Amino acid sequence: MDSFNIENNVNPDDTFAGLFGTSQTAIISFDENQNILLLNNRAEIVFGYSSNQLMNEPLSTLFPDGFKESFNESVENFKSEGNMFLRLGQKPNLFYCIKKNGEKFQTEAIISKFNSGEKLIFVAFLHETPGKETLLIIDDDEFVVESICDSLRREDYNIISAGNGAEGLKMIKKENPILIILDLKMPVMDGMSLLHQIKISGSEPYSVIILSAHGDNDDIKSSFELGAVSYLRKPYNIYELNGLVKNTIAAKQTQRDFENIIKQLVIEQNRANVLRGYIPICASCKKIRDDKGFWQGVESYVSSHSEADFTHSICPECSDRLYPELKHFKKEPNS
Repeated sequence: MDSFNIENNVNPDDTFAGLFGTSQTAIISFDENQNILLLNNRAEIVFGYSSNQLMNEPLSTLFPDGFKESFNESVENFKSEGNMFLRLGQKPNLFYCIKKNGEKFQTEAIISKFNSGEKLIFVAFLHETPGKETLLIIDDDEFVVESICDSLRREDYNIISAGNGAEGLKMIKKENPILIILDLKMPVMDGMSLLHQIKISGSEPYSVIILSAHGDNDDIKSSFELGAVSYLRKPYNIYELNGLVKNTIAAKQTQRDFENIIKQLVIEQNRANVLRGYIPICASCKKIRDDKGFWQGVESYVSSHSEADFTHSICPECSDRLYPELKHFKKEPNS
């Protein structure tokens, strides 16, 4: 098998942490059963999970339905192949991952494998490829849908449509649009009922523009209270709508980027919770004074200021002092 080899006494987790801790590519290692062993800082940011939430979890957690089985099959075949690398997501065979918040995104992946002792370890390098933003039009008037599609044809959007609120609700969950253009008066489920269903709070990955020939001032007020960002009346000015679509999508993209930055800062802050600088320690009892003026034992202080845990043993000097009767059991170096 063509693969990387690592000495048996090397911990692969330590290797990955050292090599990829600051990488701007999402990197995830997993075992032969496709359970996650390690992920780097960038993977935490991209997927929205912390390392602790994903460790030992199935890798399929990060794939939407429809891609789990194909990935599993590809990796199973890759195990026995002589190739060093497995590539996924190259056109025309697109591949998608899914974030903790349910957002799907297009991905290119390179997977390598190596032996660590008797174990086969895989490492996935995941690159998020920018796909087209999806715009969902929910309107039962086919002429309006075609008109909007024609006016936005030059823009790089993936435009989809639904003829009523019930269909639109399914497509919102399935297609993850960044913008929804919503009519109010439709069969099966009207626009106002849909707004009540989706309960916009501002944290959603999409914005809603109302585009309707119906509705009075109370409907306009209710639409904004239910989370719509704009309200346009039909017949509409196509240039006004196009400008509003572009600006609304740009605003949502900025919000999304800002949220990702915040996630990264939180992760970095947690990682920064390590020991540095001068530490006041008692010369006699060896307790450490924390920044609040309280004195703690070394174990308590280190555990609360780092990611280290303690395991206990006894050094030779203390063993001789505490258990002198055990001295005669010790072997001489040349005996």
